[in-house]
Amino acid sequence: MKNKDEIQEATHAEFLNRLLKTNYKQYMKCTYNLHNGYEIWMIRFNNKQSKTGWTNEIEKCGEIITEKYTGNPSDRLLSHKQFPTEKRLVFGIYENVYSQRKYVFHGVYSLGLKSNNNCRIWNKISDSYNF
Repeated sequence: MKNKDEIQEATHAEFLNRLLKTNYKQYMKCTYNLHNGYEIWMIRFNNKQSKTGWTNEIEKCGEIITEKYTGNPSDRLLSHKQFPTEKRLVFGIYENVYSQRKYVFHGVYSLGLKSNNNCRIWNKISDSYNF
């Protein structure tokens, strides 16, 4: 998969099924662990706080992603207090009028050294990944 390649599907489950040849009926998380030190991250880059309290921004022509916890600390999910896998295959989610989503591959990102558990900085390390 190369930078800007896209897959159109209505749900995360359908996207993962097509990408990885899995057979999910439902998948609600924004991350999927590949068990090789990488995880798939399916996320919206709209600078708006998500239902779980995170605000995500893609910057510098796609070279940096900033992930900030902007929600109420008492509402934070226990799983979101754990540090993530250090490498992510990032797919931006873009909606269209036909209830399909475009999952656009942005590249492979590595967790930056200046990251903490409230503000994570992701640096692009590759424009492609072989599944």
